This record gives sequence, structure tokens and C-alpha cells, in this order.
Amino acid sequence: MTYSPGIISVLPLFYIGWSDSVLSPTELSEIRAIIQKMEFLNTEEKDLLISWTNPKNPPNEDTFRNWITQINIHAEDLNLENRSDLATLGIELGKKATGDNHKNVWVNEKTKTSIVNLQRALRIDNQLSKLSFYQKINPNKSISVAEEAAFDPNKLQIILDGKFHPLKEKTKNLIQDKAFDVPVDLRNKEELRELILKQCGFLAEQGFGSYAFPKEYGGNGSPAASTAIFEALSMGNNSLLIKFGVQFGLFGGAVYQLGTKYHHDTYLEATGNLALKGCFAMTETGHGSNVKDLETTATYNHATKSITVHSPNYSAGKEYIGNALHSTMAAVFVQLMVNGQNHGIHAILVPLRDENHNLLPGITVKDCGYKIGLNGVDNGRIWFNNVEVPLKNLLNKYGGIDENGNYISSIEKPS
Repeated sequence: MTYSPGIISVLPLFYIGWSDSVLSPTELSEIRAIIQKMEFLNTEEKDLLISWTNPKNPPNEDTFRNWITQINIHAEDLNLENRSDLATLGIELGKKATGDNHKNVWVNEKTKTSIVNLQRALRIDNQLSKLSFYQKINPNKSISVAEEAAFDPNKLQIILDGKFHPLKEKTKNLIQDKAFDVPVDLRNKEELRELILKQCGFLAEQGFGSYAFPKEYGGNGSPAASTAIFEALSMGNNSLLIKFGVQFGLFGGAVYQLGTKYHHDTYLEATGNLALKGCFAMTETGHGSNVKDLETTATYNHATKSITVHSPNYSAGKEYIGNALHSTMAAVFVQLMVNGQNHGIHAILVPLRDENHNLLPGITVKDCGYKIGLNGVDNGRIWFNNVEVPLKNLLNKYGGIDENGNYISSIEKPS
């Protein structure tokens, strides 16, 4: 289909207006009013343009292709290297399509103003819309936004990143290294998990795993910085993102936020450098993340100064636990039973495997199997059959057991 010079003059505007945005009711009303006032168009041409502003029946793929074809035909002899704004380009296209006759219409100020107003109403009177258009009509030619934009995007990125820009930039640069590549044809979950674990180790080597921990444990004492790293990692491989979050944020965070000095001295540095691999065992098959009603119990034995962790039934199994296949220890959320009384949810560190990575007695772990998009994360289910651990493994920042075997807590209300 061929178009009149008047229609051709606004094709760049309509092409970007529709391909880059959704036209709002306010915009549609403004656009239609401008079209009706375009003196260089006849009634038929105005009706065609207005028909292209119907949100329920937007231009289809064939129409878009035809627009580009017509633009390219009439832009053949034009110098597109200077990448003028779309309204100016439209006027040049209309002038060329008109031929020698009636060229005066394109130097008319009303014509120019109405096309510029249309560009503004379509919200495409900006540098990025212009660059997007030239890239689309000539996809084989790369256009650098950094070189062409009216502002420096690097400065904008610094503003968006805030005070953690250097750390975010470092993280993004790091995950672009070939060590963080994942072969697109790697489908075996065991191989993929091992690769993601290795990459998580690379992050630990950079000190990223310890950022939230105090400096005496190899950290920077900045949970906010750790969050900034996590945010930047989301631009890479999501399996690595989740693995990082489980190991250092959930397991490490439980030890740091719920434990006391003994736990910090014993576990934090090893957690941050990935020497100790841990998981966060809260969610259960029968209760999801309804923490108050979890069924796993931890019963205190005063005679042996130990705690017995037990899954009373199948539904009490810890469900979809990230890092379950690689971990040697779990932060397990339990109902703490002391002297026959339930003192509610507490967290306790339970060893899962020995130095040869064999499961310890009473521990059952099952692989959750393949998942869409996150096969690099070793999700599993965990059950405990009367597993005995020392009292000191209880993360007792907010509630513990005294020398006489009585429950104590700095929080007065049981709820």
C-alpha cells in the first residue's frame, strides 16, 4: 500500500508512538485534536490517521512493515547520518514524496508546528525515541546511546545506584567475567549446580558473602551493601542470585541476627567464605511459611544438655529448601519444648552431613528435582528423626535455656 505525502510525513511519529508506548486516553484525545487541525491533510487522510489511534485495533504487523517500507523508499536519498528529530525527518519525507509540485506546503509554519505538536503529544520528543527509530529503520547499524544522548547515562546510573554505585558497578563487571558464564546447552542439574556453587565461591573470594557481617568476622558491617550486591547480581544468572541469597543472606543472616557471640565466633567467618555451606530450613510441606504453626519440634533434654530435633510426620518435612543438597548444616525453625511446655518458634543449628558429605544419622534429604529456570539451585526436602544436637546450637539471642534447664527470654510476652 502506498500513502500520500501528508501521511508519509507523520509515519516516523506513528511508528515510534505505537511501537514504544501505550497511548493513554489523554494522549489519544490530544493526538486526534491535532490531526483534525492539520490543514495540509484532506478529510480522507485525517480519517486514516485517526483510525490508527484505536487502542482496541492498533496497527498490525503488516501495517508496521508497510510503514517502514514507505519510510525507507522516501528516505533513500536523504542523509540519515545526522539523525534529525522525527518531526524534521517527517517534513523532509513529505517534501520528497511531493516532488517538485506543491513543495511550499512543507515550508509553511503551520505545517511544521502541527507535526511538532503531534510529536510532543505522542511523548516521543526525546533523544531515546529518536535513537530507537533510527536503529529500527537501520538495524544493521549500531547506535551508541552513550555517544548520542543529550545526557551522560553513566552519570544517571550513578544517581540511580546511590552511595553503593562503586560496589554495584564492581558486581556487574565481575559477573560479566567468563568465569560466570553458563553454557546455554547445560541441562544436567547436577553439573549446573556444581557450576553455580563454584561461582558462588568466586563471589565469596571477593568478600561479597561477608558484607553484612561485622569486620571481625571478615565483613564490612553493612547489610545495606550486601543488599546492593544482591540487587546487582539479579542482572546476571538467577540461580546464582538465589544461591548467594540462601547461603549468605538466609543461613548467614540467621546465624548473625538470631545467634549470640558463640555462634558468631564459631560460624560467621566460615559461612562468609563458603567453608561452611548452610541452608535455611523454615518452610514445611504442610504449612508453607505459616511459621507459627510449623510442626518440627526441638525438645530439651536437661540430663544431657542437648536438644532433640524431630519431624513428627511427613507434612513436617522442611520443603523446597535451597542449598539442601550442598549444605553441611541447617538453621532449622522449630517449636521449642522445655519441661513439657511449648515456647514457640526458635531456630537451631543442625548438622546435616559429615566431612565426606554423607548424611548424618536421622537426617533424610530428597531432591526436589528439575525446575524451570532455576536448575542451578539445589532445592530439597529435609526430615529429622530424633536428631540430637548440643544445647549450644540453639540460636539464643531472643530466647534460650539457663543452667537449671529453665526457659528464659528477654521478651516478656510469650506471643
